[in-house]
Amino acid sequence: MSPHDFMALAQVLQTGNSEAEWRTAISRAYYSAFHTARQLLRDWGFQLARTDQAHVGLTRRLAVTGVVEYEKVARELSELRAKRNAADYDLDREFRRNVSNK
Repeated sequence: MSPHDFMALAQVLQTGNSEAEWRTAISRAYYSAFHTARQLLRDWGFQLARTDQAHVGLTRRLAVTGVVEYEKVARELSELRAKRNAADYDLDREFRRNVSNK
């Protein structure tokens, strides 16, 4: 299993016609990005906790690299996580395919 498999599924789901597909697309896209970034940190010798704190730890480590591109990735990953949280947990809130879901 590869993080890219999640992204491929997200791309299929985003073209669906249901809110459930759109919400799941956001979730899978987030986890694709999360696992890709986590592997990058592992390659650098960092280990992240296997708890919900791994999400915060990952973005914090990327944000302090001093590399502008990685700092941007940290911000985008945080934004995508917020969208994923909305998609997964805010079921009473309308969720549209082509509208920002912040």
